Amino acid sequence: MLFAGCSLTGNTPVTRARHELATRYNIYFNAEEAYYEILKERSEAFRDDYAELLPLHPPLPATERPADKGPFDPVIDKTGIAILEHSITAKPRRNPAKSRSQKYRRWLRQEEFNPFLKNVWLLRGKACLQNGDYDEALSIFSGIPHLFGHDPALTDETEIWMLRAYTEAGNLCEAERRAGALLGRKFPERLERLFAEHYADLLIRKGDLAEAIIRLPAVIARESGHTRKKRLQFLLGQLYAVTGEDEKACRAFEEVKGLSTPFELTLNATVWQSALASGEQQRKIARRLKKMEQKISDTDTATFLDQRRRIFLKVAGGDTPAQASHPPSRPAGKGAETEIEEKCAQYREKIVSLATTPDAEKTPDTSPERRNPSVQPRTAHQPERETPEALQRRLEENAAKALQLQPATTSAKSRKQALRERKRQQKEKVRRRKQALKEREHKREAEMKQRERERKRKTGKQQ
Repeated sequence: MLFAGCSLTGNTPVTRARHELATRYNIYFNAEEAYYEILKERSEAFRDDYAELLPLHPPLPATERPADKGPFDPVIDKTGIAILEHSITAKPRRNPAKSRSQKYRRWLRQEEFNPFLKNVWLLRGKACLQNGDYDEALSIFSGIPHLFGHDPALTDETEIWMLRAYTEAGNLCEAERRAGALLGRKFPERLERLFAEHYADLLIRKGDLAEAIIRLPAVIARESGHTRKKRLQFLLGQLYAVTGEDEKACRAFEEVKGLSTPFELTLNATVWQSALASGEQQRKIARRLKKMEQKISDTDTATFLDQRRRIFLKVAGGDTPAQASHPPSRPAGKGAETEIEEKCAQYREKIVSLATTPDAEKTPDTSPERRNPSVQPRTAHQPERETPEALQRRLEENAAKALQLQPATTSAKSRKQALRERKRQQKEKVRRRKQALKEREHKREAEMKQRERERKRKTGKQQ
């Protein structure tokens, strides 16, 4: 209502200021609020699997992956309206007094003169990324430097978001190349936190856990949200655990606990500590864990027991999440699965016995250590535990025996047919991708033409 009687056409300092003000408060504010509200709802609805490495960002559920729409479509629609109604692409009248200024020349070469639309374009790209439309997100992020190339901070931020887009799309080679180009740059504190978070996510996904452990504490220190900070601390404890640093893992899980920490995080941190600890410390943790289990609701009991079983199985048998990302070259036979289940059953029996045995009846034993230098007691009914290396060798031997018993049914002819079928599928996938890109390009050109016609129509009415 403030500018109802004023013209918004042309490219002058007054029109640029009016378009910027209208974009900021009429559209962008509501779009940004909707973006963070949807992101918060997704984070609250996501249920973590504490037996696996926690993801840095809640993944998009399979039920939210339709081909034509997504949960962040309201944000995309609002940003589209802002771009359509408040974009300024006409060149301004040149100022002869500034013709020799390099900064002024760079400013004249840009294609968008509404200074606030850079935030709109960036928010639109982030919404497409959260929707799982990685191609469209990458297209937007790569186009932002062409529109606002005079803003180096914006260029750095879009490249960091492109790093995340490539990572979540599964193109780790390109993501690693982008990360290598960004590693040597100096960023403001806000972008430094953003880059550290996305780079740590890339390191975990490609299996470089040692480097991820080095990078993750910086992400935790810069995180302002309490619950998310504790969640990242839990992930750090998991990384220590799967790399064999049990003492550091127990300390990291202990830092997760607190008065404001969600009960689910505290409970599962205690489960990991119980699986990693030994001796008297394990007895204390087992008694504490038994008290905490009484607070679990009946609906969550089955999920908790399954996750606890898998946590102890990973610690006992060495089947860590990091190893799960690199499958063995030989398939494991039925005997190997039986042995792993027996190993897990022994672990469960031990936890029950430790939690129920009175202190007066507990007598320390001098049995060999399991995973760390501390001494661990052994009950009379429990056999001596194998080391992870010995268990791994035995599993490989059983898998080799099972492989030898299988008849050789794969012939050279069937292998050639499989190769031809694979090549055909790859060609079909490339063809579909090219067709989708071509259709998206045609759609974008049609939208640009429609936007130009709308602008001309509005200009004609105002004249």
